[in-house]
Amino acid sequence: MRLEEALALIDNQIAQLRAVIRESRAALEALESLKEEPTLLVPLGGGVLVSTTFQGKTLIDVGGGIVVESPVEKIVERLKRRIERAEKEIERLSAERKKLIESVRKGGE
Repeated sequence: MRLEEALALIDNQIAQLRAVIRESRAALEALESLKEEPTLLVPLGGGVLVSTTFQGKTLIDVGGGIVVESPVEKIVERLKRRIERAEKEIERLSAERKKLIESVRKGGE
């Protein structure tokens, strides 16, 4: 694999992990806001929204399209762990990217 391809692959993985972090943080903020304002607007598609009140039932996708019911506290913990894992993986990929670049520079000297 050429350097450009390897770097592009790493950059793509980092971008996907950053998206996971953004989504997870947005979910955390939304869960926190439910404590103050339990009224929600749920998008149905086609620009249609439904106003509803949060009843305390929360569901989370645990992978493979499997959704389970879980208390808000457990979902908050899961989201925080997801963020931590993604941040660690970004660090690992960034270090790998840096090593690739340095190895090419050393080889070119």
